[in-house]
Amino acid sequence: MDKKEYMLSQVEAWQHSGLTQRSYCDQVGIKLATFNYWVQRSKRQEDLSGFIEIKKSPDILENNY
Repeated sequence: MDKKEYMLSQVEAWQHSGLTQRSYCDQVGIKLATFNYWVQRSKRQEDLSGFIEIKKSPDILENNY
């Protein structure tokens, strides 16, 4: 497991832990600033997943031909 995979798995574990970032970092021995960087990076990665939601209005769904 490389550093990126490790840190993103730590972010996911923290999200399920119910702890604050500071408490989680204290327990697992990660610097808070480093962890915060990876939390922000994981959010950007979710935003850039390649998929966007497209909402169609009801008018477009009707076939008027």
